[in-house]
Amino acid sequence: MQQRTAFRCCRRAIGVAAILCLTSPAALGDTETADVVPCTISAWSKDDRPHGLTVHEGPGIGTPVLATLPPSKRFDGSPIGTEVSIAGSRNGWFLIREAVVVDYYRSDPSTVVFEGRGWVNGDKLALLLNHRTLYAKPSANAEEVADLYSASARSGPDGFVVDRLHACTGSWVDVEGQFFGAKLRGWSVGTCSNQVTTCP
Repeated sequence: MQQRTAFRCCRRAIGVAAILCLTSPAALGDTETADVVPCTISAWSKDDRPHGLTVHEGPGIGTPVLATLPPSKRFDGSPIGTEVSIAGSRNGWFLIREAVVVDYYRSDPSTVVFEGRGWVNGDKLALLLNHRTLYAKPSANAEEVADLYSASARSGPDGFVVDRLHACTGSWVDVEGQFFGAKLRGWSVGTCSNQVTTCP
């Protein structure tokens, strides 16, 4: 009797393990979790097309569209884009959890225009660099790619114009852009999404 009961328990355990294996995100090819590198950064949409930036269900242009973020608008001659909270990246796409339209010039409250899980392409995102060094890898011990300081222009990392984001991990982000005519790419840390002033 004890052997029969033990056999049933063993079969049940094997069955549960098989179900868990078959329903795991990796087995199902879940685009929300498989091969996603987690990070915690913020950025803004620089998409000024009339229809705005599309938020997709997965990291690819062929996946269903979940929402469209408002296009950037000009205030005092400067474009202000919808800001996004980023939770991860995969193949040049970024997983966002929230998108907000921030009113920098009036006392109106910020407007949340997207909540949930969605993907946006890094070629439509920008952010502000605070640190003057770009690195070859996401580590302060990695090789230095560039020193973002121009004595002639009296400008630091805030003079770096971001063309696109490539990837992120932790608080690091792989950026590509231009610094007074020089096209550069590297990893930066301590970035922010404030579009009107530098961050502390």
